[in-house]
Amino acid sequence: MTDTNEDSSTPQYTIGYTHELVQLLERRGAETHAAHLLPHLKPGMRILDFGCGPRNIALGLAEAVEPGELHGIDMEESQVEMARTAAAAGGHHNATFHVGDVAALPFENDSFDVAHCHAVLIHVPDTQVVLAEVKRVLNPGGIISCRELITDSGFFEPELGNLNRIFSIFRDRLQTNSGHPQMSIELKGEFVEAGFSNVQASE
Repeated sequence: MTDTNEDSSTPQYTIGYTHELVQLLERRGAETHAAHLLPHLKPGMRILDFGCGPRNIALGLAEAVEPGELHGIDMEESQVEMARTAAAAGGHHNATFHVGDVAALPFENDSFDVAHCHAVLIHVPDTQVVLAEVKRVLNPGGIISCRELITDSGFFEPELGNLNRIFSIFRDRLQTNSGHPQMSIELKGEFVEAGFSNVQASE
């Protein structure tokens, strides 16, 4: 777990990068964790996956827009290296991964048709800074898609070991790190405040 950085909009990734976490992320994919977005993707689109992690969802999105481009960005170099290795091994030549800060994206204005993230904004101290950056790099009329947690509603059943206690610690630590444990509830309002229109929420 990480300490709070009150002087930055950069996320503090509370759960860290342990082997067990990477194994958990391996279970994610576009079909299971971005199914809401897939019907809106078309070949030739240019998509940004911000906070992409080790590529698990990103490569499925890259396939959906091929021959268009996917650019993934994450602050953790080890995760980006994993993503690059997986993309090369799988022949995903339209996927490029960058080390960078989601609060200061290294892309020109109006660069993408779609922006996507999964469980990223819960870690961001200043949500509006990140959404403003995403809005800047999106084409006019572009799509932003975010899937976030409501940690108060999260639990494990059946209970395995001390998972529910660990999840409770994670929720408290997330709050300490200036994150937003209930971001999924707050998300629609954050989008509206950032100037996005036609905001739709779903489970």
